Amino acid sequence: MLFVKIHYNNGKAITPFLASASMDGECSTHYFSSFICDFNDFYFDNIPKHTLERLFKDGRYISPFLEYWLDQNTNLIYILGNNKYDFIDDNNNRYQLKTFTKNGMSFRPSSQIGSGRKKNQKEFEDYCNTQTFIIASVIKFPIVKFKIVSGKHLITSFPNGKVKFEEHNVIFSF
Repeated sequence: MLFVKIHYNNGKAITPFLASASMDGECSTHYFSSFICDFNDFYFDNIPKHTLERLFKDGRYISPFLEYWLDQNTNLIYILGNNKYDFIDDNNNRYQLKTFTKNGMSFRPSSQIGSGRKKNQKEFEDYCNTQTFIIASVIKFPIVKFKIVSGKHLITSFPNGKVKFEEHNVIFSF
């Protein structure tokens, strides 16, 4: 069984977590498969907030921040530089963070995404069978929706490894 424990202490963000959390604060993916966080209090020196918001709606830029945020605010341990998964939990379960943007989401291994790279369906299926995905919808940043989905379920619903923008509600139906 997979467990993600939230230990975030920011008063503005705690309400969504508590609404989904069990009494002891531990939540399995059966009971706790999604949460919403408002990252409204952020800045980077004198860069206008609207510029940062536009930048952080792009998964390439927000992913590293979300990885560190999850490492600091959950029981997930961020594995820096690992290409096969981003996090492990207390039971050595693997988690991979993927962002859902205005272009949708791809959840193939990074070695199979991009021009000139070959797609290997068998490797992709093996990859999905060992992963739990943490999907972060950043399309309305600074509001970020997180969803925890098993790779087995995701590949059954989207066998090509791509979720179109129009299918956002299939993943985020909360």
